[in-house]
Amino acid sequence: MTNLTFLSLQDNVVQSIPPAITSLEKLTHLNLSGNVLKEIPPEIGAMTALRYLSLEDNQLMALPREIRLLTNLTELHVHCKELWSPPQELHRKGPALILKYLSCMEDGFVTGKLNLDSCGLIEIPDECLVMTFLTSISICDNLVKSLPIGLVSALSPTHSLCFCSAHGCCSVTLTLTHACLQGDLPELREFRADDNKIIAVTPVLWQLTLLESLSLANNLPMRALPPEVGLFNAETITELNLAGNLAHSIVRCAMCNVQF
Repeated sequence: MTNLTFLSLQDNVVQSIPPAITSLEKLTHLNLSGNVLKEIPPEIGAMTALRYLSLEDNQLMALPREIRLLTNLTELHVHCKELWSPPQELHRKGPALILKYLSCMEDGFVTGKLNLDSCGLIEIPDECLVMTFLTSISICDNLVKSLPIGLVSALSPTHSLCFCSAHGCCSVTLTLTHACLQGDLPELREFRADDNKIIAVTPVLWQLTLLESLSLANNLPMRALPPEVGLFNAETITELNLAGNLAHSIVRCAMCNVQF
């Protein structure tokens, strides 16, 4: 069957797919939906002729990152109730975003720097929380509304967090809680959250005594600068950007004995 171009096993009770399926080099349409598959062999990444792939309504929890190699896909259906990688909000977004997400995750595993910019996310994926080797995370231009409690424990010392929205389309309401001090967050050197919609930053942020750079520019709902800004370590902080917040309050900055 090496000349097979169309294969549908939809609505059966298939439990596994043998890696040998990659021998179907001419296959362009593969429908495995409605089965009981718990995993997809990573060898599927070699089936680069595929234009249609349906894996929905199975028992999958994670897609192999090798699916990112199927760049000829025009249709990709992956929605499964238990599938968390990629996240649920991407399941029906089509191949472009799903392949981009899987590529970003692979790059993160290889380089230790995870860039999930413009991936259509509404929250930081849970799988980031177990990537203990990461040195930086960027999630610009998404729709993330909060920081998960366990995120910071995924970062090693001398790391950075970036939640900026370069095009102003991020809709972030970011509140840091005391629980976020778990893990290595006290080692944070840089925190940037420009061009979002931050409404509150609790005093936990000011306990980061090693912080060198803080930027919270252009967060219009934040009409008052937090008084705790004066609690920063005067010997370590070198950059403080609070521009564009339409703030009207007066803050006494203990680090330099200056009022704003």
